[in-house]
Amino acid sequence: MSSEKPANMSPLARLLSQKKERETAPSPAPAVTATVADTALAAVTAFPAVTAQPPPSSPQIAVTAESAVTALVAHPEQYYSAPNELDDRIMPTLRPSEQAVLRRVFRLTRGFHKAICNVSVGKLARACNLSERKAGEALNVLEERGFIRRIESSNRGKANELRGLSIECLIPEAVTAKSAVSAKTADTAKTAVTAGTADNKETVLKEKIKKGSALALDTRNCPDCNGTAWVYPEGLDRGVKRCMHPKLRKGEP
Repeated sequence: MSSEKPANMSPLARLLSQKKERETAPSPAPAVTATVADTALAAVTAFPAVTAQPPPSSPQIAVTAESAVTALVAHPEQYYSAPNELDDRIMPTLRPSEQAVLRRVFRLTRGFHKAICNVSVGKLARACNLSERKAGEALNVLEERGFIRRIESSNRGKANELRGLSIECLIPEAVTAKSAVSAKTADTAKTAVTAGTADNKETVLKEKIKKGSALALDTRNCPDCNGTAWVYPEGLDRGVKRCMHPKLRKGEP
């Protein structure tokens, strides 16, 4: 059948003719379609799927609360002692700002085994995380309570930030068990030395009294040595020894 269409065919006739041709055209073989589909699937599955990989993360060090505290307390062997009464009896009667200032003053004095420290109000305030006004008010209260004593400073010409205060801590330093044992040992040793010295003095005194008694005797009338101070207890041929004047000591004639 010829596919050529007359030139004078109307549009409606042309559409009907095209529809008839499509209906009478042979359909493609199913086997060929399946083969093409299988080929396409094989081509796709021949290459593995490429998935997007996340960028390598930089190594991070986990910062825990324990490591942060360890970094802050780098020298745990360095410490100072405080009497229990400071925390048990004094601190509960103070405000937090006053507690911080008293603890800092105690650290700067008794922490270095001394009674007086020199520090400015500004430095004291920063160390206690307070304002200078709060730190000054705390110093006033602590001095009124008798825990510290402020000494006049000669730095009046400087700015308040640089002006130093000499502060005396009136709370005594804690006596550790080691120092207490050392003090007790020192007292015991001192007592022993004193007792030994007394015993020695008594012995020396007895010797002096004994010697003095011998010197006080009139040995010229001794019936044993006849004033010669020598005797022959076993005869003239058996040797001589110093006379102790026994009869004179007993009062015998």
